[in-house]
Amino acid sequence: MTEPILDYDPADSLVDTDTINIFLADANDTGDSAYIAEAMAVVARAKIHIEALEILQRVCEGQEAVHSAADVRTDLGLDD
Repeated sequence: MTEPILDYDPADSLVDTDTINIFLADANDTGDSAYIAEAMAVVARAKIHIEALEILQRVCEGQEAVHSAADVRTDLGLDD
């Protein structure tokens, strides 16, 4: 029986500026313009992922703040 091959996106491994810089430097070292262009596309996807995670984190923090404010109003009896 064979195991299914899962799709792997290297963009998922590029989680911060340092890993992106190393990835691009390694691609640049090849001197292969097609490889460098593909690496830049991978970095673009990684940046979209990183930005989406940052937005999600801000939304979650905002929801916590709203929830906390609602709790304070309830604790102070202001919701009556």
